Amino acid sequence: MSEVDIRETALQILTDIEQKNKDSRKALQAALMRLRFEDKTKRAFLSKLVTGTMERKLFLDHILDQFSKTPMRKCKPVIRNILRMTVYQIWYMDSVPDTAAVNEAVKLAKKKGFATLSGFVNGVLRNVIRKKDEIIFPDKETDYEAYLSVMYSMPIWLVRKMLTDHDRKTLETILRSTLDERETTIRINGKKTTKEGLKERIEKAGITVTEAEYLKDRALKIADFDNIKRVPGFKEGLFYVQDESSMFVGEIVGVKEGDIVYDLCAAPGGKATDMAERGAIVTAFDVTEEKCDLIRENIERTGLDGITIIKKDATKYDETLKERADIVICDVPCSGLGVIRKHPDIKYRLTKEELSELVILQRRILDNAYRYLKKGGTLILSTCTINPDENEKNRAYILDNYDVETVPITEELPEELKGNTTDLGYLTLLPGVARCDGFFISKYKKVG
Repeated sequence: MSEVDIRETALQILTDIEQKNKDSRKALQAALMRLRFEDKTKRAFLSKLVTGTMERKLFLDHILDQFSKTPMRKCKPVIRNILRMTVYQIWYMDSVPDTAAVNEAVKLAKKKGFATLSGFVNGVLRNVIRKKDEIIFPDKETDYEAYLSVMYSMPIWLVRKMLTDHDRKTLETILRSTLDERETTIRINGKKTTKEGLKERIEKAGITVTEAEYLKDRALKIADFDNIKRVPGFKEGLFYVQDESSMFVGEIVGVKEGDIVYDLCAAPGGKATDMAERGAIVTAFDVTEEKCDLIRENIERTGLDGITIIKKDATKYDETLKERADIVICDVPCSGLGVIRKHPDIKYRLTKEELSELVILQRRILDNAYRYLKKGGTLILSTCTINPDENEKNRAYILDNYDVETVPITEELPEELKGNTTDLGYLTLLPGVARCDGFFISKYKKVG
């Protein structure tokens, strides 16, 4: 596959994400699977180019708008993405000579049927190279919001929202983490393998394996691979991809052998399989057949018993489930602001209106979860967001509206994550501050 072909693949992915609302991670993984027999360096180039361009889209547009008479938002999608991915190469990929990147961009514009705009592409990009040191960025002291928005490629409305929730130093730490490269965390399937055996097998394939940050007996971190399905042990279910932040639910919940667990929003199945591995009888619910199939696939791969899958909308109450569960896990649909590093398209798609709608949906699920729980049972609320409206304010909603008491979670956590809030039954993990994804977990006992 030639250089222009690799770039054409990247262009197609970026355009599909933008025009067809495709999930960036899934679109890239599908392309890497199609190219699995290509040279590893070409696949790595594709991955870095797509991911980097997506992550820094607003930063790249800010640069391009200083050299293009047509604002990027008004350019044809194909031309816009050719320009973005080329500026990304110029700015961040030292292995690619600037002139070579521009030449490939011009070729690509012509190949995609835009020969009449190839001169425009060439002129804008050569100006970027020639006047790189003259590019103006927002001043941190005089226009802090714009500075954060451009430098961390975060929509301005979201920057303003986050500034109401976090101090400046913390917010910059969080935003910086959204652009960091980080290893993938895997949870070891203790029913099938050992940490040492799995580590040795993966390393033999030339994949880098390191210790987990917190749950060292249950997890490993892996890097230098381009498709998780080709990592040794994946197909046999020796591990499950799950960040340590999410794994803390399994540590905190306090499940016992034979406990009846309802996982109301279970896809892709990380918490459900963790509960089953610990001996629980699990019912995993989710709203679509596609999500249920994903749970089923992971259950079959990991070989865990004791999980029933039911297609069900968690916002709709089911009288037959009333007061039947010892534990109800509500990993509710959320804004995903804690996992932007893995899903950069989240920050561009999310709207203010969706944030408000999500909170309403979350509370409908929580209302049902409370009714499904036996007296004395455990309710877990978790999210992969750092938005207080979906976390701490939902915690307040639970305490105001349900007959529950909080349950301290300090004992279950590593020393460095213990604090005042863990004594009160909840944990907020901020990306960049904690060495994992952003996450929120709170625990309650049903009293009445």
